[in-house]
Amino acid sequence: MRDFPDISGLCVALDEAGVLRLTLDRPPLNLLTQELRRALGTCFGGVAQRPGIRAVVLTGSADTFCAGADMAEFSQRFERAVARAHGANGHRMMRNLVRYPVPVIAAIEGPCLGGGFELALACDWIVAGRGARLGLPEIKRGIFPGTAGIPLLARRLGDRAARMMIITGTMVEAAEARDRGMIDELVQQGDALQTATALAETIASSPVQAVRAINRLGDQDFFDRFDRHLTAEIDAFEDIFQTVDAREGCAAFFDKRFPRWERPTNGSEQ
Repeated sequence: MRDFPDISGLCVALDEAGVLRLTLDRPPLNLLTQELRRALGTCFGGVAQRPGIRAVVLTGSADTFCAGADMAEFSQRFERAVARAHGANGHRMMRNLVRYPVPVIAAIEGPCLGGGFELALACDWIVAGRGARLGLPEIKRGIFPGTAGIPLLARRLGDRAARMMIITGTMVEAAEARDRGMIDELVQQGDALQTATALAETIASSPVQAVRAINRLGDQDFFDRFDRHLTAEIDAFEDIFQTVDAREGCAAFFDKRFPRWERPTNGSEQ
């Protein structure tokens, strides 16, 4: 397997079959920082465009896919300009991944939460080990999934079921996720990477131009809806970090306590 130049927090390697392996490598939880989002956006926008790449496997180190965003960066977003810049950085990553012409398979073990689950949902197929746990629990921090989690989960669950899962912050085990259509294949714990790689090698053995055409045409309607969602989402992302509840959710996380949400006054929401 040929290694690419080091990218902070991301291991990139290409095998002889044309399978590119991207490994999130910020153990123990592989949290998504702005730097790592930028690296992934650059990878799918440039590095992964190199000739000879026929399929991609996205996985995480240390038996963990990704437990979500790095909460250490949340307080920076209370400044509007920073919130918008962070949102734009995440959107660049997701646009490049969702529109990437080569099939991408997520191999999930352990926690796959928040931004990590959004990242997996942006892939074409998801393989998960039985020990995986998935969800979008951002509501528990006073915010919402700000990297396209709403339309990406709705693509798999349907709109109403996706909204209910997100509004309640429900997290599910891998077996339930498979039964509900959130993942494509359930395997024994520890086997996700091997299974995803085998599938990637099968795809890599197929005619590359036909594969790319199928991948592009199959999701054309979703691409259009996805772009419209991101246009609206970045404004909402900027606004949500200016709320009292966002500050309280962040403080409660670091204080290791339950948040005390703001109560509406005079019968109206602020």
